[in-house]
Amino acid sequence: MALLPDRTTLRRRFLAEWPQIVRIVIAGVVSWEVCKLIDTSSVPIFAVVAPLMAMREQPYSALNVSFDRIAGVIVGVLLGLAVINLVGLNVLSVALVLGIGLLIGVFLRVGVTLNIQVSLTGLLVFTSVDPNTYGFTRLWETLIGAAVTVVLSPFLLPPDAGKLYRAEFRRVSARLGEHTAQAAVLVGEGGRNHEVIVGLMAEVRKTNDSANALPTNLESARKAVRNNPLRRRKIGELDALVEVTGTVVETAHWLRFLVEELVDLSGRRDVDPLWATSGPRVSRVLQPVATVIDAALVRGTTATGEKLTMAEATKALAEWRRVDHHPIAVILRRSCFRLVRAVGRLVGEEVAVPPGGPTHVDDVVDPTLHDTSSAPP
Repeated sequence: MALLPDRTTLRRRFLAEWPQIVRIVIAGVVSWEVCKLIDTSSVPIFAVVAPLMAMREQPYSALNVSFDRIAGVIVGVLLGLAVINLVGLNVLSVALVLGIGLLIGVFLRVGVTLNIQVSLTGLLVFTSVDPNTYGFTRLWETLIGAAVTVVLSPFLLPPDAGKLYRAEFRRVSARLGEHTAQAAVLVGEGGRNHEVIVGLMAEVRKTNDSANALPTNLESARKAVRNNPLRRRKIGELDALVEVTGTVVETAHWLRFLVEELVDLSGRRDVDPLWATSGPRVSRVLQPVATVIDAALVRGTTATGEKLTMAEATKALAEWRRVDHHPIAVILRRSCFRLVRAVGRLVGEEVAVPPGGPTHVDDVVDPTLHDTSSAPP
């Protein structure tokens, strides 16, 4: 195993991290100079530590500051001073700072990991010959560093939350299009392709999980853009993605549902003879669906005025319904219809039933389910 990553990995890391390095260096230098203006005799190293510890690469944050770390430093200093003045400097005080600090860290955190900053800072108070002076010095310098970090963070090469979200949105959309196109190919010989469809299901589930995270990421990105004066003018671009993001989540859900149905059915030997007839019908529905997903969400051709429609998919559904009433076809048609209906919203089409079709949703998949010939007009 290589001790160092390869050149490609190093280059990718550098391109991703260099803005963060620049941000921390600038914030640290400014914090140092502000402290020197207040006390020329000080060596305000703690003011520099604040941006080093608190500035984080949080793409959907307007400030990109770890407030739990800032709070941890401040609370840790106060805890260390309180314990030293009450107990003195001994093993009991060390245990108290560790225990109380970690307990506070359980609650004083933003992320999922325990905040150890309270205990760490409290223990550092013990390292000075004069803990009280050390503690108060660390406290005011940390406050200066924290204030500078918070004030400068929105302006120091802030991550473009809108751009990052749109990239993630396109990535998920592209995967949905690819999965749909792959399913269209595999379903033609579902029985023979069972193992491959199982592999596809694993990928579809991952994409579905990513799609489910989109609404939360979008809301975070919108908040970051609104609160950042350098990005605020782009909030409209993200607001326009709220509805379509919901549609992508629905599309991913029904695609997963369909592929799971394909896995269940392709694994049954008694269903094998039916793939020769039902498989191509499913494929004829899914192919235009994959095309629309790619055009509308990935290439964005709807924004250029190009007319996209689900007419081909709904026509294929209607024809399939007319000629194939097998129960297996009904199961697959139901899943396909839900997917077609979801993708139809991307192009502004409310696909309720196939053109000229029945009025009840179940009739879309099996016209024998609802006989309305004797129903009143």
